[in-house]
Amino acid sequence: MLRTGLIGFGVLILTLIPCVASVFMPGSPFELYWNRDDDRPPYDEDEPCSLDSVASITALLTGLVLARYGLWVADISVTQITQESVDEEHRGTIGGVQSGLNYFMDLIKFALVIALPDDDTFGYLIIASFAFICLGGVSYSTFACSSSKVAAAAAIASANREDTAGGGKEAGGGGGEKDASASEGGKDNPAFDR
Repeated sequence: MLRTGLIGFGVLILTLIPCVASVFMPGSPFELYWNRDDDRPPYDEDEPCSLDSVASITALLTGLVLARYGLWVADISVTQITQESVDEEHRGTIGGVQSGLNYFMDLIKFALVIALPDDDTFGYLIIASFAFICLGGVSYSTFACSSSKVAAAAAIASANREDTAGGGKEAGGGGGEKDASASEGGKDNPAFDR
């Protein structure tokens, strides 16, 4: 499940790159603050769309549509991991905190849209959104790596315990009690397989 989440975040970030690129494509109304040209002619609504503006819009919409797949995969993976790893009595608390953070981030998004309402500042919102998604991907990757290391350490410790338990029997010495417990319960005893 951890790998599935990494794939989901990877697809999400890769498919959002065209959205960020669309901001800088010809035909995009976005201009960086320090690169503003005050002599440019005002936007004319009666002017027909050019091929340049269609390319910018196409890149933006294509990236958004393709990113839905990565978003769905990442979201389902995170939900599944949460359900598997959080105790049942704590799921409501964790879910409540997650919902609260989601609503808070929505509030920040709405405030930014109100603060930057013009079409020539829309690029800032796209870049900020991409940056936060990348931050989420890095956070998930960090979690996945640390969980993998913990699982690998637990597997190594378990293998070492099995080697130690089986080592006295195979060597034929010193493990009279181990040999007796292994022969009594053996591997056929379900209580032995923990």
